[in-house]
Amino acid sequence: MKAAYIDHPGTPEQIHYGDLPMPVIGKQDVMVKVIAVTVNGVDTYIRSGQFQTDMPLPFIIGRDMTGEVVDVGEEVSRFHIGDLVWTNNQGYDGRQGSFARLAKRSSNANNCLY
Repeated sequence: MKAAYIDHPGTPEQIHYGDLPMPVIGKQDVMVKVIAVTVNGVDTYIRSGQFQTDMPLPFIIGRDMTGEVVDVGEEVSRFHIGDLVWTNNQGYDGRQGSFARLAKRSSNANNCLY
């Protein structure tokens, strides 16, 4: 899967674009085909390491996105394949970011997927 990612926090020159493994959804997750993203000011703090957060490496950058649900976990009832969604809470607290072709997201309402 194509994604913009970093191998470690640093300058914008640390951003790579290339292939990473496809995300795998769990029972309460939703897989979203990313349609559009935007650069949030917080993205620069996370990417640079100025804002400390759990960051699995390689780390897909980006917080904001809109997209279309393409798969749902077996316990998901709120979202359905084909739903259009947005979130501004990717790429933070151990979650991979939005600058990829696909993004995995919890279907839990407290996690900002609408």
